[in-house]
Amino acid sequence: MKLNENSIIKILESDDHSKSVFNVGNTSIEPTSTGETEIRFDLFGILPVKTTNVRVLDNRKVLVSGNSIGVHLNIGGVLILAVSTVNDTEGKNVSLFPEESIIKGDIIRKINNIDVKSVEDLKKIVKDSSGNEISIIAQRGDQLVTSKVTPVLSKEDQEYKLGLWVRDASAGIGTLTFYDSQTNWY
Repeated sequence: MKLNENSIIKILESDDHSKSVFNVGNTSIEPTSTGETEIRFDLFGILPVKTTNVRVLDNRKVLVSGNSIGVHLNIGGVLILAVSTVNDTEGKNVSLFPEESIIKGDIIRKINNIDVKSVEDLKKIVKDSSGNEISIIAQRGDQLVTSKVTPVLSKEDQEYKLGLWVRDASAGIGTLTFYDSQTNWY
């Protein structure tokens, strides 16, 4: 393990891990103050394997859990995962969103003033456009951005496309390890 200079933690080589928060074999990490730092893990002390950020907080009480939880996030629109090109009927790769008019992370809320709640809504509106220009209203952070675009007929399946990789919900299963009631961190 290697630390940044002026690190807020120190590495100890000892069998006594009474104050340590992380240990591997005889090596342990002990915080010296609050703040953030970076730790680099090296293989054989030479080859960098992983770098991770560490945040040391004031001593606080948390509720320890260990319960399995399932999470389902309804986005309330269609989340853009990636923006790519569309291979048109002439075999050209066409980029429909120049100058970052629509970007990864935007959430499509409306197209042609019609609410978009699912990927199926998006597909239907684009298909029904028959290649005519559409107006997209997307949320980017706290702002709404508007972009006009003309869907391209795809060479592969002869359907109109925007070149967007999208999702309308997200789900996952994990373990709730702790909960801090002061900060709502978990």
